[in-house]
Amino acid sequence: DEAHHLAATKRSFGSPDHLRGDAEVQLAFGEAEAILGASRAYVFDVIGEAWDTLIAGDSLTVEQRSRIGLCIVHAGRSAQQVVDIACGIAGSSALYRKSPLERLRRDMIAAGSHIVHQRKTYGMAGRPLLGLPAGITFF
Repeated sequence: DEAHHLAATKRSFGSPDHLRGDAEVQLAFGEAEAILGASRAYVFDVIGEAWDTLIAGDSLTVEQRSRIGLCIVHAGRSAQQVVDIACGIAGSSALYRKSPLERLRRDMIAAGSHIVHQRKTYGMAGRPLLGLPAGITFF
């Protein structure tokens, strides 16, 4: 939302045009929207399947638990990408405390430091999909 607002109101350096007229900004905004939408769809798909299983009175399978872990790590890493793209659109405006993007970027750095959102967690959560013992126990 903040990147959308900035694209409509901030002017490109040395140009009378708003950022939204810049092809690179359009590309970045489209990429961020696609990353966010794909991640959201994956979470709803995985959690929806788990919900249906639990509502039916069944226990989650190891594979379902693994996919929950995968969607969690993917959602966090995708959010970090989207915030980075939004900060790129904002340029130096994202560096100042008055910008909501400054706080979002710091929050995403903190969240990305947690084991749940580190890249190696893909491997730990993916082990059961290869028939190996789970590499993690928090999913």
